Amino acid sequence: GGGGVVADETERETALIPRAMVVDLLKGKPSDFLVIYPRGDSMEPKFFQGDQVLVDKRDRNPIQPGPFALRVEDTY
Repeated sequence: GGGGVVADETERETALIPRAMVVDLLKGKPSDFLVIYPRGDSMEPKFFQGDQVLVDKRDRNPIQPGPFALRVEDTY
């Protein structure tokens, strides 16, 4: 589908994710996660445009229950 948008490294945004959730519940640090914003309707009904989706960069195994994200970076 259309995927989602991640702010680039020069652009900082504040996500509405409680720090306690990241540190205490998920046992991570803020740099372990990305927040993506779904674009379009291809990910409905799980995710809707305007949602904030927390992606754990430490989990790289797509063979699991639930959704997963692939990040493609431009490299030249």
